[in-house]
Amino acid sequence: MMMIISRMGIPTLAVTAAVVLTACGAGASSVVGGPSSTAPVATTGPQRVSHGGPVVDHVSFVDRLRASGLQVQIVGAVRQPGLQPPGTELRLVGAGLHGPAELNSFNYDATDQGGDARAAATHDAGGIAADGTLRGGGDIWQGPAHWYRADRLLVLYPGSDPAVRKLLDATLGGQFAGA
Repeated sequence: MMMIISRMGIPTLAVTAAVVLTACGAGASSVVGGPSSTAPVATTGPQRVSHGGPVVDHVSFVDRLRASGLQVQIVGAVRQPGLQPPGTELRLVGAGLHGPAELNSFNYDATDQGGDARAAATHDAGGIAADGTLRGGGDIWQGPAHWYRADRLLVLYPGSDPAVRKLLDATLGGQFAGA
């Protein structure tokens, strides 16, 4: 590795790193120009880029939300009775929403689940009644529950903003349970 760096030179290495980081969704401005550069680096396209492909988990869901122009803030961890993994409470701001919206994202990961994460998500989704209540009880939300599923991801939106529901319908498909 040291031999490659010395043969490429620092300017070539910086450009190569910028290309790699840009392809992975990081802004090139964090590499090109280095710390001593005071001039902004011009980039084309959006700074936040989805990794592409369908939404299958929490990371691809957040990527897709950000790519649609929303600010996505991590509020903290959340637990729901009857769901195996802990969830992440998210706050969405911007992009035509009537105000900040909070939702819960439950990521089913094969490593965490110790087996088939998709099957675990299917099992847990089966414990949610058609009206959006958890069959085991314990659900207290600020608004009507709307449940969505995409592959290894369950999302709960307890609210009534039609813009949020339209966004989630477009991102995850129609809700599978809820008001």
